[in-house]
Amino acid sequence: MPESRFQKKFEILKSLTLHKGEFEPLAKAVLGESGSLLGVEALVLRINFLGEKELVVEVGKRESLVVLKGLEKEILSTLRTNFGVGAFHLSLKQEKAKAVFAVPIVGAAGSLGFLEGLDLEERSFAGDEEFLTLLGIQFGLAFERSLSQRQKEAIRAVAAQKPVAPLQPAPFLFWVRNFLKKENFNLFGLLFEQEKSFNEFFLSSMSASAEEATFPELDPHSVFGKIWGKEEVLLISRFGVGEARFKAAASKSALIFPIKSNGRFLGLFYVGNMELIEEVARAAIIEKLTPVLLAAENVLSYFELRKAVLALSLSQTEELKKERLAAIVETAIAINHEVNNPLTAVLGNAQLLRLRTKDLPVEVEEKLKIIEEAAGRIQEVTAALMRITEPASKEYTPGIKMLDIFGSPKKEPPK
Repeated sequence: MPESRFQKKFEILKSLTLHKGEFEPLAKAVLGESGSLLGVEALVLRINFLGEKELVVEVGKRESLVVLKGLEKEILSTLRTNFGVGAFHLSLKQEKAKAVFAVPIVGAAGSLGFLEGLDLEERSFAGDEEFLTLLGIQFGLAFERSLSQRQKEAIRAVAAQKPVAPLQPAPFLFWVRNFLKKENFNLFGLLFEQEKSFNEFFLSSMSASAEEATFPELDPHSVFGKIWGKEEVLLISRFGVGEARFKAAASKSALIFPIKSNGRFLGLFYVGNMELIEEVARAAIIEKLTPVLLAAENVLSYFELRKAVLALSLSQTEELKKERLAAIVETAIAINHEVNNPLTAVLGNAQLLRLRTKDLPVEVEEKLKIIEEAAGRIQEVTAALMRITEPASKEYTPGIKMLDIFGSPKKEPPK
């Protein structure tokens, strides 16, 4: 990807990350930038929050927006997903639309709506899939930041009762158990790598809560170690010492699936079965588990994307710190140049008057001393400004902050 195109995507995502104000005008502006960047004819953002009136933000040519709206029931309904995070596109044969995509808008509580786009040319959005998916997450988080405290409490309550999209491992496993409750599966698990360690969540058919385990590394001789990073689906009916959880759940056999996304290996999903699974039944069981595997992929993709968003936010924070520090240094240089020169004259003359003029009235002597101390104080401030290495703020008045010149970390003054 050309550097300028990457930078443009970065700036679009950054504008959403930093957002704290009104959502609709921001969404309109970001959609306009995104549409221009992607070269699409129409973009529509739809958010349905807690059953309230749907929020719709549109950008693009009017005729293309009309076509996109007409495709809602016919085409877009097949693209939309209830599993969480993902980016999907279809190539069409229709005269007025050749390609469409739908990306879930995902906040902290789950799926809030969809970002949908249309193009009149035959094309694939695969090259922009990561950007679109991150955009969907950022729109969701930006929307939630604009909510009132009452609305935030309401969305948290709804998420606790019934997660719209189980993006976290534990809720996902409960969703899997409910999805398969008529089957003979009695153990469900998800294993993935995160922050240089391996995390595992597993849930038995009778458990009230999911268990979590963390390993610094995988035993290469265990069933998970043997299949990690491979693309084969593993069917096992004999469990060794490393598979104690299968034995504890009274499983007779198990299936272990590798989870990949965009060609990257993300982790493993596994199920235990109370009956022996014959090799001839493998294909039928895998087909039955297809929705679960897609959901597992979305859970692990969400962790990957959340890590990417965090890295993006951290890089933005560092960039903003550098920009802020550069502005402070520039200001300090200007102050030193424009203020210290006349200040030196004020200070020098005040000192000369005190030294050369004998028998000054006491009040004049005191006022000259005050001028000298104040000028010295200004010089201390400008010198401290020049040495700041990490700007810190303090409250000036309620709701207004100011730079904490003497409280900010500084480099040592030259000796």
